[in-house]
Amino acid sequence: MSNIKEGIKYHEEELEDARKHLHALTENCRKMLPKFPEKSPQHTLLLNRIRALEVSYDVLSDPSGKYSEPKESMESILEPLASIIRKSEKALEKAKPHSPQAKRLERLIKTITISMEHLNLRENRMIK
Repeated sequence: MSNIKEGIKYHEEELEDARKHLHALTENCRKMLPKFPEKSPQHTLLLNRIRALEVSYDVLSDPSGKYSEPKESMESILEPLASIIRKSEKALEKAKPHSPQAKRLERLIKTITISMEHLNLRENRMIK
């Protein structure tokens, strides 16, 4: 089960899959960066997304549960992740059930959900 003992339960295989997926998502975003002019909205969006994915990966990779970010920074990390989920859920509604696209979106939603749950738990620990 998950190394986070206070409420969130995932098997280690699920966490490892989420870490691998986060790493792949981060690398794909990095590859897209040169396609947008610096300081453009798209470039800034990608930078924010990359930062959020990196922090998510770090949190899921820290078995001690001691990884922390300043509260202000945590808020800026959670929003890009929430945006990924919203956009993916909307695309999933339009996808054919059991299609490769639907499976990809479901995996993406699961990965980001796992990340956000762990980030929220860390944020709640920092507030206390």
